[in-house]
Amino acid sequence: MKNLQSILFLALMATVLFSCNKDKDSVEEVSIIGAWTVEEMDYTATLNGIDIIDLYVISGGSEQEAFIFEATFEAFLEALVVNSVVEFNENNSFEVTQPNGTPEPGNWAINSDASMLTLIFEDDTEVALEIASLATNQLVLNGIYTLPIESLPIDIELTGSNDRIIIDFDLKLIR
Repeated sequence: MKNLQSILFLALMATVLFSCNKDKDSVEEVSIIGAWTVEEMDYTATLNGIDIIDLYVISGGSEQEAFIFEATFEAFLEALVVNSVVEFNENNSFEVTQPNGTPEPGNWAINSDASMLTLIFEDDTEVALEIASLATNQLVLNGIYTLPIESLPIDIELTGSNDRIIIDFDLKLIR
């Protein structure tokens, strides 16, 4: 009888110990708080719905000039974005430090289902980014940015002075 009681006691203890361990199966919530470095940027850029490189050729530029324009445009974007560091603080403030060392502070918010990240810079510029994925060491964001043509590092007059280039981009950030 003592052996049966011992076996029942051990079985009961094993059941209690293993049934209380449900937390191992739950997904750990990952925080955006901390410093993130932009590792890479993929993008498409259009003007009036046409890829800007195609538009460059359509507007009379040679294919060689279009490749030079594309390389210059890509270098311009990468110099602004790639290797930038974004520091998200617990008080919902952030600071973006671009590779040239210029810090840009602001405030951030994530919507209730954690699908959108909104950045509000000190000049009231608001950038809404879709959170494609968030893991311990990687954050992928998707967004759309409107860039005035006059801010480009080369002279381009395609259709008028009020034209804007629409940049649809994906950013991969790492810790």
